[in-house]
Amino acid sequence: MPHRLAPPPRRGRTPSKPGGTATAQVQSLTRGLSILEALARAEGGLTLTDVSQRADLPPSTTHRLLATLDRMGYVYQAGELGRWYVGLQAFAVGSTFLASRDFVTEDRGELTVKGIDRPVRAFAVTGARAQRTRFDFSHPQPVRPEEMRKVEALVNDAIRRNYEVSARIMKFDDALKAGALAFFGDKYGEEVRVVGMGEVSTELCGGTHVRRTGDIGFFKIVSESSVAAGVRRLEAVTGEGALAWVQQMEEERRFVEGFYQVSGDALKDKLRSEREERKALEKELARLKSKLAASQGVDLAGQAVHVKGARVLAAALEGADAKTLRETMDSLKERLKPAAIVLGAVSEGKVTLIAGVTPELTAKVKAGELVNFVAQQVGGKGGGRPDMAQAGGNEPAKLPAALESVKAWVEQRI
Repeated sequence: MPHRLAPPPRRGRTPSKPGGTATAQVQSLTRGLSILEALARAEGGLTLTDVSQRADLPPSTTHRLLATLDRMGYVYQAGELGRWYVGLQAFAVGSTFLASRDFVTEDRGELTVKGIDRPVRAFAVTGARAQRTRFDFSHPQPVRPEEMRKVEALVNDAIRRNYEVSARIMKFDDALKAGALAFFGDKYGEEVRVVGMGEVSTELCGGTHVRRTGDIGFFKIVSESSVAAGVRRLEAVTGEGALAWVQQMEEERRFVEGFYQVSGDALKDKLRSEREERKALEKELARLKSKLAASQGVDLAGQAVHVKGARVLAAALEGADAKTLRETMDSLKERLKPAAIVLGAVSEGKVTLIAGVTPELTAKVKAGELVNFVAQQVGGKGGGRPDMAQAGGNEPAKLPAALESVKAWVEQRI
């Protein structure tokens, strides 16, 4: 289900039913925040029952509040089980508030942030002048590029509107009635400091470090990644950090354009062409390796020795990778029956081994035991099925002697 990215709701007052009392308004807001807190803490989303239990609310109330938050874009439902997640709209609105931390001069470390404007579980402020903000939030899949662009557009729109960042001292209950959002877990006195940013955000906060949202300058998401099951991370830069990031991207673009001697759409076409050409070359290389493996199989078959009615072969293939070894092994097992075979190769100081045993011998000779016997001599270990097994090692100089020992090992078992 696509995320709802509707314009942020007005913050001047808490919506309520006709005739609703101020107490009912505060209760509704508090319950909504409880739901968002539960979702923000969850990894992988929550079912309606889970939300109801964690928010300590009746299922009917939970369902009604989720429907309201869904219409506002703060939550959404997805998946076969109908799990609920914090929506990107909530993240976008909260991002404007969090982005104002760009001008931090003394704050450092981890700050826990939750709530309707801050569905993100934590963000980090680093350095003496923080210019990167990290957001971790519950989400079942990677955030799509178009979704990130919508978040950036909403945040930057609030920045361009240059809302004044105001602060006033209010009674705690009056602040909640006015729509201010509190940090979960924090304890507040009778009077609190309420920080507002136009229609974007009203918070109970010690203060941001800008006088107007325009002071943030520019907000740009620079990375999206997974940090745990059901938890995504977005990192963004603002202000001078955003400018430096854009300038770095421009420098890298110019380098690539200079390297290929093209620019604009021609550069895109050039890169696509390079990628297709590389795929074609890799395909041709794989074909040639397969052909080489078949020819090597013919040559190596003549090196097999007879041991008690079976054929035993242990050989090294120069420049072969694991795929080539497997293809050569398949070819040799077809030619040599009954047989026990070990093939090895060295690449970048690492040994790759593969052992194969035809069905006639697997009752007495196990490929997994055979390859492990050889691997232990070259500083490695391995195993696998009775008819095919693979291993590795990090002492290539010992490979010739290890292969020489195969004949005697097999001979003792048949």
